[in-house]
Amino acid sequence: KRVLNQAQLQIILHKYQLIDKAPFTGQKQPEESDGATIVHGYPLAFLLSPHSTPLCVNQHLRQQIVRYLTTSFKILSNAAKALIPDELEQWGRLCIGNRGNEIHAHGYHKLRSNGRDAAFVHYKLMVDQDAELVLVSKRLEEESQYGELQHVFVLTIPPKTPKINPALKKNQYLLLAQIYKALIKSNKIEDKKLIWYKGKLGTGEVVDVSTIQCAVGRIKDGNRWWIVDRSTNNTFAYPEFID
Repeated sequence: KRVLNQAQLQIILHKYQLIDKAPFTGQKQPEESDGATIVHGYPLAFLLSPHSTPLCVNQHLRQQIVRYLTTSFKILSNAAKALIPDELEQWGRLCIGNRGNEIHAHGYHKLRSNGRDAAFVHYKLMVDQDAELVLVSKRLEEESQYGELQHVFVLTIPPKTPKINPALKKNQYLLLAQIYKALIKSNKIEDKKLIWYKGKLGTGEVVDVSTIQCAVGRIKDGNRWWIVDRSTNNTFAYPEFID
């Protein structure tokens, strides 16, 4: 009877064009971006609290940011160092748009003892396949990387910064992530790809947040960690990775 009443009500609402009028309108579904900060140029990166504590830039992180800037924009180290303040604005959680994962920054967002660790990520970088051959031109190919997200922060680039921000008046914002990389190994068994790493994570690298694909799971097995990545061979949340 309830189903019949609901159907009759829908017929009446449509017949008299009341479906979009109060009090018959349904509740608005929450948007992915509700309560989030969105940095200009990163429409699908939704930044969530905690947010109150700035990220202090130590020498180690500064070197990683310098390495990212010099590699990505072909600027000199001194020019890169001049762009990095002593403190940076940071966020504890990153939500990837298009119904992607919520990822935690392990170095800032402290979990409860029974909390789920959502800091391990799958990201993609362009890697020189002939890096060990000094006299050979670069041969860049996209490769999957895995690691633990430590910090998500924004670096402000002022106007008239050569090779990065040629604008005369407006700042440019780089949304960056510090990730402790895992040295992974993989093989195939019955057409299934198995991925794992042993030992400790690396000392970290800084990458653009748009390279992050999703959160992945880990299963500890002695001194080995098996990686559970459901995104392998799929399409990704960011539009530049959609076929």
